[in-house]
Amino acid sequence: MQETLRPGDYVLVSKIGFGATVPLFLPWGPPVFTAVRLPALMKPRLGDVVVLHFAPGTPAVRMHPAGLLIKRCVAIAGDTLLVIGGRVLVNGRELLLPSSASPHDALSAPPHPSTFGPVVIPEEHCFVLGDNREQSTDSRVFGAVPTDAIIGRAVLIYWSMAEDESGDRGTGQRTIRWDRIGTLVR
Repeated sequence: MQETLRPGDYVLVSKIGFGATVPLFLPWGPPVFTAVRLPALMKPRLGDVVVLHFAPGTPAVRMHPAGLLIKRCVAIAGDTLLVIGGRVLVNGRELLLPSSASPHDALSAPPHPSTFGPVVIPEEHCFVLGDNREQSTDSRVFGAVPTDAIIGRAVLIYWSMAEDESGDRGTGQRTIRWDRIGTLVR
């Protein structure tokens, strides 16, 4: 998701519309806490940056052990998606992403083929891509995402810390990136 989000960014996530999970104390018997999922009031929209939680055993969890990912929703149920040479086409129209979405940054992941699809997104699913499209582990790898796997929509960067210049985690100075604090996630 770089440049939209960078390592060290802490993000405020709006969970209320997507069926937030609420702890519930049961007053009878031994103290037991359980979780109740509220009904979802909304579905993801094109362009939303969403936080996903995958159930244990799914391919995405094997790639990301925490089971949490943050990606951009690029297609919803019923849409036909095609990726050609870095361009994302939804129902035959090119999806214009924010300028912060940089499709050609080089990271450690192997690049994706320049063509993907066409695929039709099934009901109760959405298709997510990382803004760094050529180097992202996203729906091209693990498939369309069930909408009930979406925790919420990323709203705001509330804290941001940069690692030291050496790139070694925790060995040097960490600096606060004041210019990123309070930035809306678009």
